[in-house]
Amino acid sequence: MKKIWQKDDDRPASASDFVSEFVEAFTVGNDYKLDQQLLPFDVKASKVHARSLEKAGLLTGHEAGLLCDGLDQILALWKQGDFDIDRSQEDVHTAIEAWLTSNLGDAGAKIHTGRSRNDQVLTAMRLYELDQLELVKKKAASLASVLLDFADAHQGVPMPGYTHTRKAMLSGVSQWAAGYAELLVAQTQLLGGIKALISRSPLGTAAGFGSTIDLDR
Repeated sequence: MKKIWQKDDDRPASASDFVSEFVEAFTVGNDYKLDQQLLPFDVKASKVHARSLEKAGLLTGHEAGLLCDGLDQILALWKQGDFDIDRSQEDVHTAIEAWLTSNLGDAGAKIHTGRSRNDQVLTAMRLYELDQLELVKKKAASLASVLLDFADAHQGVPMPGYTHTRKAMLSGVSQWAAGYAELLVAQTQLLGGIKALISRSPLGTAAGFGSTIDLDR
């Protein structure tokens, strides 16, 4: 398969191709499989990017609509388990771009305009992290609720308190369980700051040096 960065279409096969394949197998590893988890987030970011390109006058409304519809088709295929990422493609971004170009022609090839692989993967990762952050928040709240129910059901049940791994003053099961519930609540309160940091959009940074294209980041 021709790489997206490959310039020489007519380069003859050589002994070095075997080495290239060996190195690719080592460097790619299982990334192309793990990237399946990033697909819905890369699709989401790509739809936003398509509309940004339209706003900048680089895509027509028709082209942006085609891209968004195509990305929705990719997501539908992924949900059915019918969207594959080949090792030769290396990552989800290349697989999506290849599908769009194959099915939409020139419009599909334009989706990469104004962004680099660096800001693309970082955006997808951050969207994934935001999704997982909400899951962590819900799980922590659920566990805190279970601990509080446990504490309520065991009021009056004694247990020793410990200081420096040594038995200390008399405590209770209820206080022990409720204490952990309170710690979980305190931890979830920190998630707001983490969310604010993750939510900063990397799109348009183009590997850290920006772009001459007037994109609405």
